[in-house]
Amino acid sequence: MHNIPLKKILQANNERRKTEIEKDAALSETLYAEGYLVFKKVSVLKEEAKGIRQKRLNKFAKRSPFILKIVNPETVYPSFGVDGGLDMWFEQYEAKGR
Repeated sequence: MHNIPLKKILQANNERRKTEIEKDAALSETLYAEGYLVFKKVSVLKEEAKGIRQKRLNKFAKRSPFILKIVNPETVYPSFGVDGGLDMWFEQYEAKGR
């Protein structure tokens, strides 16, 4: 279990993104009347990454155990459990090649 305050996780992610994630969350709430804040574990992302991305994730892991992402509600399909909590979500996106 991580004992890092949410404020430090937000600060590390805001510096990585070069913008405040709170503003993106507020915009999503305003436009769609809902928003999803996704916490991705850096340790899991590091296992899948290679090369420069893995180096960046190693450096970021020293500051925060999670990468935060605001997800567009129009492309997400949530799945709720019997207790009413969000169990999982599916995201639809279009992959673009070079």
